[in-house]
Amino acid sequence: MLLARIAARYRGGPWSLSAAAVRSLVAYTWPGNVRELEHALERAAILAPDGRIDAHHLAFPGSMATSSLTTALPSAVSLSTGAPLAAVERQAILAALAASGGKVYGAKGAASRLGLKPSTLQYRMRKHGIDKP
Repeated sequence: MLLARIAARYRGGPWSLSAAAVRSLVAYTWPGNVRELEHALERAAILAPDGRIDAHHLAFPGSMATSSLTTALPSAVSLSTGAPLAAVERQAILAALAASGGKVYGAKGAASRLGLKPSTLQYRMRKHGIDKP
């Protein structure tokens, strides 16, 4: 029902849930109302390019575990280091650029890895003085 509503709203879909996604949804303790579930599914539907929502597309409120930004952070940098947010953001951008071979746009580009629009990534690169390789 919610996926049908999301498909109508965004003129997309049809989307389907993998077994792993269903297990993640059932296992999560939903502290809020159904709108949290709807927002999680909406975000997952946007991130699922092939219409198949898998567990890694789901990011629950307050959970950074499934965030693409977390996977882009180098292991030496963590939020517990007390480093300023700008330094962590700069390191995440550099790591994503390195992982993508310097590619900013496209499915395997740094912007996609960070979950950002390419224009937003370019703005942040300029802000941090990072040149495109």
